[in-house]
Amino acid sequence: MQRGDLEWLITIPEDGECRLNGTLPPLIQWQTSFLPASRLPESTVELQRLELRHARIAELERWYEAAGFSGPLDLIAVRSGEPAGLTAVLRRVDGRELRLESLT
Repeated sequence: MQRGDLEWLITIPEDGECRLNGTLPPLIQWQTSFLPASRLPESTVELQRLELRHARIAELERWYEAAGFSGPLDLIAVRSGEPAGLTAVLRRVDGRELRLESLT
């Protein structure tokens, strides 16, 4: 894919659905000499951790390790049939926490 001076490769399944109930987001490999995030202005929020809920935690753990994810990650096992999901926990500069949830 390309936009302006940025180019990247992205993993999107043919059906367009994120794998493992949305707990495995698409992977992006930037085809640039810099990370595009370096161009962003200073933010008022900071990622504290990702929380993943799924019945197949061991599989998720392998995927995130293989992708080289190095951020704080909480893997929460749920029973088969219980909602799976991904939560991004953010902290604002005033110390308040924000939770962005996607449950399936």
